[in-house]
Amino acid sequence: MTIDHKTAKAPRTVPDGQTPLDDKLNHRLLDVIREGEAARDAGTGSPYHGHSLEHCLHATGWVSRDLRLALNESHARAEAAEAERDAAIATARIAYDALRELNPDNYDHNDVCQVNDGSVEAILTLAPLMGSPAQP
Repeated sequence: MTIDHKTAKAPRTVPDGQTPLDDKLNHRLLDVIREGEAARDAGTGSPYHGHSLEHCLHATGWVSRDLRLALNESHARAEAAEAERDAAIATARIAYDALRELNPDNYDHNDVCQVNDGSVEAILTLAPLMGSPAQP
């Protein structure tokens, strides 16, 4: 069964000892939560008495907004870290591809020069990643 939340109505009868919500009260509660979210951005406190339901809802909005901002910030940091990781892997791949095993029986002078050129390229590529000046 699918419920259309835009048109669905809360039942008007609730168990004994509980207070039914009407549309005006629902909107008022949500408005106070939204006020708390806006107050978080503005850096202002709650205008409500500290022992009132409104104050608790205002604080809920404040904390909700604070958590949402922290989540957005951590998401951005995670994306930046992933980009750094991908760049480091690409850099390591260049170095890995440039380096070969050195065996004097298998190389002539031109081969040694080619391997040396690859080693220099690997060093220059890895130096910034390693935090050292590029020196072949």
